[in-house]
Amino acid sequence: MQWGMWLLLAILTAALSLEFGLWKESESFRGPFRSDRGALRSYVLQLRRVKLDEILLDKKADERSDLRLWINGEPWGPPHTPRDVMGEGGTRAFSHRGNWVYFALPDEITNSSDLEATVTYSVKLRAKVLIAIGLVAATLIWMRGFVAYRAGKLSRFAAQWRCAVGGILYGASWVVIGTSAFYAGSIVYGFVIGDPLPTATLLRHPSFEWLVALEPFVGIGLLAFAGLGVLLARIGAWEPTWRDSMQQTERALSRLWYWCGLPVILCVLLLAMSSGGWSGHIRLMDRNYVSLAGQIPYSDANNYFTAALEQTIFGEWNAQAARRPLAAAFRQVTVWAGQIPFGWNIYLSTLLVQVGLIAVLLAVAARCILEMYGIWAGIAFTGAIYALGREYLLTTMTEPLGLAWALVAIVAFGEAFRLRSPPHALVALAALTLALWTRMGSLLTLPFLALWIAFAFARSWSGRARLFFLACVVFIAVIALNTLLALSYGPPGVLTGGNFAYTVCGLAHGASWDACYNSYKVQLSSLTEQEQAWFLLAKAWESFRQHPGVLFEAVLTNLRQFIAESAPTLMTGGVTENRLKASWLASLALVPGFAYALKNRTSYPERSFWLSLLVSAALSAAIILKDGRRAMLVTDALMAWFLALGFTAPAVVTQRDDSVARWRSQTGLAVLAAIAAIFFLVPSFSRALSEREIASHGAVGPFTENEHILLGGGRISGFLVIADEADASSGVPALPWSKFVDLIEMTRLEDEFGPFLKDLSDKTPFAFVTGVLLTKRWQQLLYIAPAEVIEQRDAWAWRLTLVPGQPNSSPLFRRVLTAEKVP
Repeated sequence: MQWGMWLLLAILTAALSLEFGLWKESESFRGPFRSDRGALRSYVLQLRRVKLDEILLDKKADERSDLRLWINGEPWGPPHTPRDVMGEGGTRAFSHRGNWVYFALPDEITNSSDLEATVTYSVKLRAKVLIAIGLVAATLIWMRGFVAYRAGKLSRFAAQWRCAVGGILYGASWVVIGTSAFYAGSIVYGFVIGDPLPTATLLRHPSFEWLVALEPFVGIGLLAFAGLGVLLARIGAWEPTWRDSMQQTERALSRLWYWCGLPVILCVLLLAMSSGGWSGHIRLMDRNYVSLAGQIPYSDANNYFTAALEQTIFGEWNAQAARRPLAAAFRQVTVWAGQIPFGWNIYLSTLLVQVGLIAVLLAVAARCILEMYGIWAGIAFTGAIYALGREYLLTTMTEPLGLAWALVAIVAFGEAFRLRSPPHALVALAALTLALWTRMGSLLTLPFLALWIAFAFARSWSGRARLFFLACVVFIAVIALNTLLALSYGPPGVLTGGNFAYTVCGLAHGASWDACYNSYKVQLSSLTEQEQAWFLLAKAWESFRQHPGVLFEAVLTNLRQFIAESAPTLMTGGVTENRLKASWLASLALVPGFAYALKNRTSYPERSFWLSLLVSAALSAAIILKDGRRAMLVTDALMAWFLALGFTAPAVVTQRDDSVARWRSQTGLAVLAAIAAIFFLVPSFSRALSEREIASHGAVGPFTENEHILLGGGRISGFLVIADEADASSGVPALPWSKFVDLIEMTRLEDEFGPFLKDLSDKTPFAFVTGVLLTKRWQQLLYIAPAEVIEQRDAWAWRLTLVPGQPNSSPLFRRVLTAEKVP
């Protein structure tokens, strides 16, 4: 058994090392290449594979695939491109599916015997094989300890290995801290040399490509480390020497992470921000569409960000932002605060403020869970939140703001559990209500938890009625704040959550929200937003009366999907075929921890809370899941807390003191009231400052249809596109031409704007920017402009002379002929 345990541990170590891309394969193919299903300009290559490969090795084309393709020595890209895009031709895109590589050829290249394709890729074990090896190794470790315990030899085994095990766990923590310190030092170095994006200075160096590749798996690594720690702690239940040694290690780790947790979490979140477009890596796992290369807000994210800037000029948020008044106010506060770190680029500064806020709240929440359930639960919770939230850090969507409020709610709920305090539970409910009105999703959770507070913290019916009434007061207060913000800063006629009618209509038709939008686009175009909502609800009712089974089938499908996807979402932050199977396999190892925690480490209010949360989340998901899992992000954060319960064991040290309050409930209510006041006052304050600034510059003068007055300075978001061989030393963010092409093809912007890459190929350097117009509101425009628009940050505003719009061209994408500073 012992030899088998060491052999499996060696295999597991080797398998984990493959995640760093140590095993590379290369294959070459001579043209002409086989067409892909009759497509004119799309072709396919078949990689070699034997039967054993299919069982053990992972060559599938999710975000784990790092396959690269060259044609006659020239690199092809971007990777991970949909096949229908490649079928249209005119691109160098490719994708990897199983042991097939699909790629396109540009129109000027002929598919002939003169072509040679070369592919290289890393070979890794399938995720489920990796998990299976880990589970078997963990089982053998547990059995080895159990056999030694039954034979009376566990004390000798503990004496031999306790120092080594403690050294490994403690040493691994110091390696993470040391790496974080080194990364923090590189940020300081970036500031010193004048790097416009100093958090990405280190990551642009070829020697640290491994760190960029490792970043998406930091959350999984934290979960694995916590799993190893709790496995070793469970052995301590049998033998005092081992238990004392592990508890000593846990106390040392708790003290270490008590002081180092926040700076390390901040460094890791900055790493997540900087590993993508900031460092020139255009990756599939980043949300590049809503944050182009992490530097230009686009689509909904652009609406939420520019609403904060436009409000200071026109006095109102745009309609998209006004549907979420609490989110719009929160975003305006981050934008206002974001003028501090990088005043020359408010968008990037806003993202940094957002990450700093989430880092602080995550550190506090993780510390709370550490004290309640032990060091391993705290680490697991941090890993799960990282996996859930990393892809939203570089966006100005409502998700990161909702996540911030969810972390506040977790801290407050933890205090309510510890003290069995109804006032703290009401504070937590207020924070969660703010979260779910910031990023709307599992709204059924709120009434469920109102009932939970009433029944968990009161025994008499009069006491329950009083608590339920107070919970309703909390809801009314949050809704009143939301309404007041909408009336003060929102345009008339916009409904909070009005687009939920699209979700209901889509559900009644067995589809997502856009099905009704596309079906009734003509009718909706002539209606106000309130009329649209009633029209869509009427169509939903009509569809339900005609085909009631469609609705029930859609609800059951959503419910099954929610249950199936919860494990991979909480453990890895996403769902793929490999993750789905591997995550559920890994979750089996958490069953003993869940059973122990729910029986011995939780009270009745906690157990009933988890039941209320899980049931309400499932019922909410049955309604809204077709709109995407991100709608469940707030409750997923609370479910990550539940996941952390699986990382408990009888011998794990906790610091739970149920007699001393860390903060008073009155303090929590006062903080929430102060935040509400800030939300209400900052837009007015920002508008007053903006009016003073505009007045100091005077009138901008007349302008024509093809002239735009774009506010300059930090209000411009974007980057410089330079030639691949050029030196990026202009002091502003820059992206090489080849990476820019990858970005445009990955986000499929040419499908929206028409082809433009060919016209720009010899125009570098140029600025790719967006901003706020002084003369028009609610405009979401992208500009191809002269380089000085982004290089000269001292300009208060720019008068842009545009290339006249062509027939059938998009009004959202404009080429700039000349740019003149406005005095």
